[in-house]
Amino acid sequence: YTWTGTQIVPAGGTLDMTCTATIPGDTGSLGEVCHLPKPTTRIVFACDGDPASSIQNTWSNAGTDGHKRLCSLLGAALNRGVFENYSEWANPNAYYTRSDKKYNHYAKILKEYALNHKVYGFSYDDIYGQDPSVNKPIPKVNQVTITIPAVPEI
Repeated sequence: YTWTGTQIVPAGGTLDMTCTATIPGDTGSLGEVCHLPKPTTRIVFACDGDPASSIQNTWSNAGTDGHKRLCSLLGAALNRGVFENYSEWANPNAYYTRSDKKYNHYAKILKEYALNHKVYGFSYDDIYGQDPSVNKPIPKVNQVTITIPAVPEI
């Protein structure tokens, strides 16, 4: 997806974005315009918006696939403290390093102690290859044997 910022309106604090390119097969997102309000702490930590607003005016994980992708990328960048520098959005070495400490401290601490520094510290924490899921295929699932020992009667 390609989203182009048309303007940031300081008075209302909205980020206006237009979807100018989509993935093959997604015709519903092309040309969509979103007016995302300035995110509150709740919006950033929950990676979600006001369900009472129209989909295009909220950070909710709803609406078109393009809207969902836009909100997930922005939410991850805000939590990781790299929002202002797009070139760092995919750089794990830049996450949680802002000198002003404006990032999700909870997620930073979780990642410090997690295996391979990958864990879900917030919604969309799998963006840019940070997925902590164990998804190795088991070649012969039908040959797994689980033995449960007998439990003595009391």
